[in-house]
Amino acid sequence: MFNRGLVNNELDSVYFLFWADPDIGVNIEDDLMGSDIILNSVYCYNNIGNDIWYGNNQPAVGLTMLQGPVVYIPNETFIDNNSNGIFDNEIDLPLDTAIVNPGGHLRAKKYIGAKNQNVKSLFIYINSGPNNLNDPDKPVDVWRYAQGFRKDNVLIDPCSWTKGVVLNNPCNQINPKYIFSGNPITRTGWIDTTGSDLRMLISTGPFKLELNEPVEMWFAIVAGRGQTNLNSIPVLKQNITETINYYKNNIKFEDKEILPAYFILYQNYPNPFNSGTTISFYLPISEFVTLKVYDILGREVTTLVSENLNADYHSLKFDAGNFSSGVYFYKLQAGKYIETKKMLLSK
Repeated sequence: MFNRGLVNNELDSVYFLFWADPDIGVNIEDDLMGSDIILNSVYCYNNIGNDIWYGNNQPAVGLTMLQGPVVYIPNETFIDNNSNGIFDNEIDLPLDTAIVNPGGHLRAKKYIGAKNQNVKSLFIYINSGPNNLNDPDKPVDVWRYAQGFRKDNVLIDPCSWTKGVVLNNPCNQINPKYIFSGNPITRTGWIDTTGSDLRMLISTGPFKLELNEPVEMWFAIVAGRGQTNLNSIPVLKQNITETINYYKNNIKFEDKEILPAYFILYQNYPNPFNSGTTISFYLPISEFVTLKVYDILGREVTTLVSENLNADYHSLKFDAGNFSSGVYFYKLQAGKYIETKKMLLSK
């Protein structure tokens, strides 16, 4: 996905929508829909009845997201120590890692301090359906569907929407952005009960789209056919699971991951703090490490680390419950690398 700059050089709230009009069998008006949040999938299956093409064991078809776009989210994918909203490798503490797999024989990359964005909605709209949930007429309709809203920017109410029913679960606890997320075989949760000529979609976002910088995502269309129309659903889900596993097991990473090549001592977080704070550091190689805390007069008050550690990110909690308010210093020594930072205890 590219931004060619026709609207703006930076699009900061982009949503991507993957769409299908399945039309299973001869009768396009008898399709039902479901979603599986765990599998990041939306699927369509046929209503009960004998189909001229398939008989009584009509197949099921689904859409699944294998890889979402890379996003950096302050204080979710990284601790934004300098509060600038941007991940700075030398300063900020990564909490997650995103993966971009270009496919084929190309090697994947890891992006430290980021994550692959989640599914935003598993949704539906209907040909000749109600005015607020039929084929989109304007770009804003697509924008709202991608976020799990109807055309009128209102969420579907599982408790009152007549196309489906909620069984054996509190309807007010169901997330309406994941349409018909129940189990049609066991008849539990939110289930589609009204066949229609539906369109199913899966979306992700928001994410940024910079000028001429590609954003890569992976989606798949998967089918399954069992002994009956309902039995096709677990067969489909098994095929989706195998598709996900195949994708994950065929990623080859670059020989050199995108990691710092130097020692980093991060600013403690939070700072100032009341009784407890987290101190983190990165080691590019295995090394004997000491991490000590000193008071404002330079007197050592505690030793937090004194051992050999592997090359990696390390975090630990400093419990200052027994210390007085004031300025303290923490010093990391790893081989010839020595660095000290200041922190403020405020009770």
